[in-house]
Amino acid sequence: MAGAPERREPLGLLQDWLLRHAAALAEPVTLGGFRLHLHAAPHPFYRNTAIPLTDRSDWPPALEHLRRYGRELGLGARIECFAEGFPRLERALERAAFRIELAPAMLATARPRPPEAGVRLPQQPTPAEARAFLEAMLAAFGGPPPRRAEIHRLLACHAAGRLRLAWRCREGRILAGAALGICGDIAELMGVFTAADCRGRGHARAVCSALCAAFAGTGGRLLWLAANGSASGFYARLGFRRVGTRLEAFASRLADA
Repeated sequence: MAGAPERREPLGLLQDWLLRHAAALAEPVTLGGFRLHLHAAPHPFYRNTAIPLTDRSDWPPALEHLRRYGRELGLGARIECFAEGFPRLERALERAAFRIELAPAMLATARPRPPEAGVRLPQQPTPAEARAFLEAMLAAFGGPPPRRAEIHRLLACHAAGRLRLAWRCREGRILAGAALGICGDIAELMGVFTAADCRGRGHARAVCSALCAAFAGTGGRLLWLAANGSASGFYARLGFRRVGTRLEAFASRLADA
């Protein structure tokens, strides 16, 4: 897949974006073949991340260095990249017994749908709205209630232009929502959710369409996402096409935190 000419350019842009976006959220540290980003405060969407810089033949020492660094600091991290650009890393991770998760990386290639009615797309959410959004999202994913620090971080990132939220609400209840992680003119669509008893009614489609249209309206150049499970068909109907594979790798001593 890495050799396909039509995939080389967007994946290269997205790999560069991973590094720039992570550095905008957390102070980077170069460690062997990785750029490590450790969050001083919890972020509701992003975690500590080790991003490889170039593929190499001597990954095992770099992976062991990463393990030792994690043990010394007592901090967690995950490795993230686009698999097509790092075939030797993927093989080294498998041999080192890392847990590897792969998801289609999809790029928006169609004109955004016109926004639908009933979607809230605030310039800056209130603290109460931020809390309600995170509570609804985490409940839909089966996670714990949001921490106060996550709410504060969400509001700060939104105010700085690095995050954008949208949701559909009825009678004070959030039915569906999504977010954009933004760095420059490239953004990641993420955190797409629908309340369990409201699925299949077009709420997530309306929210995603509103975010896509808003991003395009502000001069956004590339919009991408990592599709999980059977969601690829849903995003294909929104105008996304697969351009590669996002790889996330976890080790027992470097678990996501």
